[in-house]
Amino acid sequence: MQARTKLLGRIGFDHEKLCNDLDAISRFPVIDEEYSEFSSGTWMNNSLWNDDGDYMNTQYKDYNGSATLTDLGKKTPYINEVIEKYFEKENLKMVRTRNLINGQVIPHIDFVELNKENYIRVLIPLETNLDSYHSDQNFGVFRMLKGDIWMLDASVIHAAYNFGYDSRIILCLDFQHDGIKNVTPALVFKDESVHNETLRPVVFSRAPLREEDLEDFIHSVSNSIEKVEDIKPAILKISGAHVHNDIPIHDVYDILSRATKKRKDLYDFCKKIKIYYTVNRGFGERFPVL
Repeated sequence: MQARTKLLGRIGFDHEKLCNDLDAISRFPVIDEEYSEFSSGTWMNNSLWNDDGDYMNTQYKDYNGSATLTDLGKKTPYINEVIEKYFEKENLKMVRTRNLINGQVIPHIDFVELNKENYIRVLIPLETNLDSYHSDQNFGVFRMLKGDIWMLDASVIHAAYNFGYDSRIILCLDFQHDGIKNVTPALVFKDESVHNETLRPVVFSRAPLREEDLEDFIHSVSNSIEKVEDIKPAILKISGAHVHNDIPIHDVYDILSRATKKRKDLYDFCKKIKIYYTVNRGFGERFPVL
């Protein structure tokens, strides 16, 4: 399958039941994020289903068999009901809730450490707001609406944003279809009644930039970087500017390099950052300085 980010359908939630589960999620324990260098602000990943039933295990990995409910997953009966009603479970490997508040998940590619093509990642907003956005290298900047069923192409550069202080909670379902040559989105559905690819997504137009505007912006980024600790705020600045301005998301790390080209130590460091986030990293490899 040549994956592409697309809107696959929409679920109409039972408001009262969903609110009960969201209330339970709000009381979930805060655990250390596996990849904290990918985010800013508050970014919480909670495992509802995974390979071993341990909710402390939040890292996606290959394994045989179907996902197991965790102790946190047992506290979200309505979400489980939705999953079991609409989605096939045999190839479902992981279920997480992902809450982003006043922060960003910076541009990156997933699964570079796994090198697989048989994954489908489905995202369903459970709670969202007007300050939240997603971005995809091919799709552009868009908003996932509550109940939307999105297939996310995690093999291209993508990012997420919530510039507000209200929760943006996404249900993330990871499917792995081994031994199937033509993996299509239809495979994830048990109930096709919610599968509707004719729905129109909310996609945003962004302001055009003249070359001189871009040069001025790069100059301001450059002035903000004096040491390694300034690199992540610079990434956030560039990525955040991409949401409202015509800066391609795949140019974020190239702009960062242009901003540090006069400092070889920082320039070389930024080249390594681009490789880590978008090209290649080992399983469990970290970039802790960020």
